[in-house]
Amino acid sequence: MRKQIHALTALRAVAAALVFFYHFVYLRNPVPAQNAIEAIMQNGFIGVNLMFVLSGFLLTLRYYANVEQNNLRWGDYIKRRVIRLYPSYFVLLAGIALLGVPLNLANVTLTQGFFTAYFQTGIINSWSLTAEECFYFVLPVLLWILIRCKTLLFSTAALVVWALGMLVVGLLLTYWAKSSGVGASGGFMDDYFFTLSRTFFGFCIEFAIGMVAALIYRRRGAYGVAVSTLLTVISLVGIAGCIYLMTLYPDSLSVRELRYAVSVFCGILIFALTCEKLFLSRLLSWSPFVYLGRLSYGLYLIQLTQIVWFMADWPVLMFYAGCNAASALLYHLIEEPTRKLFLKRRTPAPVLVAVPQPILAQPSSESPAYDYYYPVNMKVNE
Repeated sequence: MRKQIHALTALRAVAAALVFFYHFVYLRNPVPAQNAIEAIMQNGFIGVNLMFVLSGFLLTLRYYANVEQNNLRWGDYIKRRVIRLYPSYFVLLAGIALLGVPLNLANVTLTQGFFTAYFQTGIINSWSLTAEECFYFVLPVLLWILIRCKTLLFSTAALVVWALGMLVVGLLLTYWAKSSGVGASGGFMDDYFFTLSRTFFGFCIEFAIGMVAALIYRRRGAYGVAVSTLLTVISLVGIAGCIYLMTLYPDSLSVRELRYAVSVFCGILIFALTCEKLFLSRLLSWSPFVYLGRLSYGLYLIQLTQIVWFMADWPVLMFYAGCNAASALLYHLIEEPTRKLFLKRRTPAPVLVAVPQPILAQPSSESPAYDYYYPVNMKVNE
């Protein structure tokens, strides 16, 4: 038996919408926020933080058991990750090339997240995919280490050391690029704030937060409604407080520091939403919201491409709906057919995970594109 956390699928739609309205409301008219809605749109870039925390959480749940039982098939893992990122990306990249947008090697290799000179070329916001791509490569190694840490305390400490260590590595790499002249000549990692706010090295903390939340969830399952409601309130109030502080202190460094705090609250929110009976979980599990979540990758990619610019003068809500319609075409014509073509349907033998309370179901290869799974037959504790 296997289930999906539908609320977390829908949460991706929330993250993509935050980024969308930041781009097409605040950046079109960058004036100080006068109310709560404007403050959210002014800081909608926190949707990127939410996406990365979600990735850390969901991919840890998806692959922990495979690594633990030493049955992770690397070829299958890489194939799934490639199919997750590249088909829609390359279709859109080809589309904008046909419209006359100049491309470069960083666009083709999806490495623009390492180059200050190229990070907004091609598909403009795909710099974040560089960070996601890097996380895919290091995840199995991280899980191998975490499994050997045995306790949650040691696992959390290992993730903290990893995240902070990667940040230091990124800053040292920037120092080397600046001092050697590599950064000036090729635009490679030649700005400290760029390293902090645009690269994998700066976002390892977000991935680590999601992974810690997943480890906690694997060990004890979802809380009951009362505790999950409290966690939801704490997370939403915390995010709101960070947004308020970002409007008061909009300088780049303060905002980046507050975004780390936002990521912590995002981790708490994600954990709370694993409670199926929580009102917000039930609301987000409504099928139209879940469907928008499945379209969210396409929406995130397509929103800043010339492919949808013919809609740019529409009212923003109509533009948002139009971009989702375009994303639906991308999902049904590219993402789903590619997944079905390259991922063979098979029924694996059931795998039981030795954990204190729950038994984790091993997902089948028929899993949806987002691979969102959670423990089943779970005892819910208050």
